[in-house]
Amino acid sequence: MSGNAGGGFSLFDSSDNNTLTKNTADGNAGGGFDFDHSSNNTLAGNTANDTQIASGFYLLASNDSTLSGNTANGNAKYGYYDTTAGLGTAGTANFYTNDISKGNGIRGSNPGGIGTPQP
Repeated sequence: MSGNAGGGFSLFDSSDNNTLTKNTADGNAGGGFDFDHSSNNTLAGNTANDTQIASGFYLLASNDSTLSGNTANGNAKYGYYDTTAGLGTAGTANFYTNDISKGNGIRGSNPGGIGTPQP
């Protein structure tokens, strides 16, 4: 899913319990993977690079999801942007392992500590 005027992959309004594996969302105007009020999802081995105006992975009020082995490089804002708060990774309500984030416009992640540190 590349080069779209909008985003790549989006799950909205209680789109829960999904698994997205080995998908690519590169060069889209919007975000690569956007989750809005959608919980208990699994993202593994996905790539979101070079978004033009957004972040690679964006989780808004989306809790209890697991992200593992994803890549977010060269995005306009953040590699990973998570608005949740909880007992998960970096104080979010989600769990991140072995995710990569390099060369993003603002920072590798918000909050910091998600994905490999951005140089």
